[in-house]
Amino acid sequence: MKKADDNTIMEFGSYIGKELANVPASYLIWCHKNIFPRDYTYSHNKHIFEYIQDNLEDLKEEAKRDSQ
Repeated sequence: MKKADDNTIMEFGSYIGKELANVPASYLIWCHKNIFPRDYTYSHNKHIFEYIQDNLEDLKEEAKRDSQ
């Protein structure tokens, strides 16, 4: 399976076609909470879930800074 990084293109949703580094952290966190729990097992987007999971703490910090 391919490993996602900041340059990986978002393959679904509101930010389709954007590099993950350019997708708002709050949106990636939303995906983590709302999409992946039900779709992870069968998803061809597992690499994106794993990117979010691996970077979750940094994404939370980024989202917190962005909201201030």
